[in-house]
Amino acid sequence: PDDRAEVQLRKREAIKNDCGWKLEYRLIHKNNSIRHVIDNGNVFFDEERDDYFCDGSILDITERKHIEEKLRIREEAFRSTFDNAAIGMGVTDKDGKIQKVNSSLCDILGFSESELIGKSTLNLVHPTHLRKNLRNVSKLLSGDIHYFHSEEKYKNKKGNIVWCILSV
Repeated sequence: PDDRAEVQLRKREAIKNDCGWKLEYRLIHKNNSIRHVIDNGNVFFDEERDDYFCDGSILDITERKHIEEKLRIREEAFRSTFDNAAIGMGVTDKDGKIQKVNSSLCDILGFSESELIGKSTLNLVHPTHLRKNLRNVSKLLSGDIHYFHSEEKYKNKKGNIVWCILSV
């Protein structure tokens, strides 16, 4: 398709510079379908450097490209759902450090995104609910449970109590 001129140019440059190439491009298959490939090649010159030949391989990566596109679409849908959700959402690592938050969670807790990222969720849980929270997280990490829901008190930026329904 549209890749032909660029591929030819890159191969001519590789031959001129006596180096190999690794190119990713599209081909039109004999059945008229578009195939994605990786082309690895090297150029070899004779002793007088008058003549050369190229050797290499072409690997069909069409299925991989289709899977990558499906994954990209799903990631985009998740990101949009997460970012635009009316409920507060956050992602933590296994130690409870916040990795990502949406604007609704920031609004609920009164913190900016940058203030929450890297903060331990344990610093947000009200002390009266800390033991229950730790017990549930411990069960989750040990595999005794796969998820939990609980009503918990959190502290917002001003130190006020905010009731939340936690789903982990």
